[in-house]
Order: sequence, then C-alpha cells, then structure tokens
Amino acid sequence: MFNGCSSLTMIDVGKGWTTSSVNTGNDMFSGCTSLVGGAGTAYDAKDPALAATVTGTLGSDTVSYQLSRAAGEGVGSYAITASGKATQGNYSVTFRGATLTIKAASLSGASVSAIGEKPYTGKAIKPKVTLGGRKLELGTDYTIKYASNKKVGTATVTITGKGNYCGSKVVKFKIVKAKNPMTVKVVTKTAKLSTLKGKAVSVVPITVSKAKGDVTYTKVSKGSSKYLKVNAKTGRVTVAKGTKRGTYKIRVKVTAAGNGSYKKATKTVTCKVTVR
Repeated sequence: MFNGCSSLTMIDVGKGWTTSSVNTGNDMFSGCTSLVGGAGTAYDAKDPALAATVTGTLGSDTVSYQLSRAAGEGVGSYAITASGKATQGNYSVTFRGATLTIKAASLSGASVSAIGEKPYTGKAIKPKVTLGGRKLELGTDYTIKYASNKKVGTATVTITGKGNYCGSKVVKFKIVKAKNPMTVKVVTKTAKLSTLKGKAVSVVPITVSKAKGDVTYTKVSKGSSKYLKVNAKTGRVTVAKGTKRGTYKIRVKVTAAGNGSYKKATKTVTCKVTVR
C-alpha cells in the first residue's frame, strides 16, 4: 500500500481501526524509512507494536531480527533498535534503527467534572477542577486560569496542558447571589403612662445589622395592637397617646431589599412595649 514511500512520517487512524481485513502486510510499508509515528504515540496511550520490514530477500526467504526501544514514557523521542545476526544464510544483513516519538496528549477532549453554582463571597472564587478519567496533578500536568470569577454572573475556567499534556479546555460555572446576612435583634421597651396622657411616645425596639440593600419595616396586622404602629423607614415604634397601662405587642416584617450580589431577605419579629 505504501511501498517505497520514504517521505511518509506518520499515519493517524481513527478509533476502532483494525487490521482484521488485511491478508498480508509483508510489503505494506516496505521502504518507508521515515515512518516513526502512528497509533499509540500520544502520552498516556499504549505503545504501538514495534514492526519492521525486510527488503532485499528473494522468494520466500526470511531473516530473523529483534526490535526494542529505549526506555521512557514521557514526551520525547526514543530510539528503536533492530538487532540480530549480521550473516544469515545467503544474506548479509544490515539493521537500521528508527525513532518512536511520544507527543503530548491533548486535554481538549478531556471531560471535566461539573462545577455547581457558587454563591458570591466578595472574593475571587476558584473551585477545584477534576478531569474525568485522568489522575493529573495541578502545576505538573496542567495549569488553571480563572476569569470573571468574583462578581455574580458566569465565570470561566481555562485548563491548559503542561509537560506531557497540551491543548486547553474551557469550562464555565455560575456565581449566584449570596444569602443576605441581615440580622434582627428585638428588645422590650417601656413607655411612661404619665407621658402618654399628653402625647404619643416613640421607642426603638428593633435593631438591624449587616443588611444588604435598603431596609423597610411593615406592620403585620394579625397579632398586633391597634395602639402601636411602625415607621416604614426607621423601624421606630410609636405608642398612641392615651394608651393605658399594660403590655402591648406589634408584629413587624423587616425586609432587606438585597442588591446585585445579595438576595432579598425578610424576617418577621414580635416587639413588646410595656406601659407603666
């Protein structure tokens, strides 16, 4: 098939390629003195079977030889040596060596474990990346570069081969809004009965901290006294003028609107005001 093609250096074959239909391969690569590659010459692949062609014999005559290659499995070139007896029957045998080249394996087709959604932290997010089916070491076999991995949105991870690996693989993951860290603290407040005889009294029973986004306050009708109301912007609770002695409750829904990085948050609390 390729008899005498001295310029042939490599043959790439697809997955599932076999020689099951070949009747004889005695002269298929005869004279292909530059052919050194072929299936199995990528790092992490199995070595191809070493084979040689014999030229110059007559009829069905044969000569014996052994093939071996220099040790090593990393990317590089390895000498293939042919050896045997220099004189065999009526033939004086000359042995010619060749080279097996191991090329870097490409990461472009490697499978990467899915990266789930990551909540916003305010810092660059660098999730671990696993290449499916390959036990590779970061820094030795590949490098990782992240982009757009701080703000809410789509982040990119570029995996680039190194050493025995080449090519690159790009994967993406989502950075989503984080939970709003709002905290709400409630304390019981006291209003003087003597003061309420002449005017309404304002108290601050609710303290909000760490909220992200504007905070608003809404009175929840069910379970709340008609004598109490809440300021929608400040959260101050006002006790109506003329309120009698006793303990009064107001249920307030506190809402932090959130922003581009944090989700909206709500919390309903019950405040108590004692009139003495």
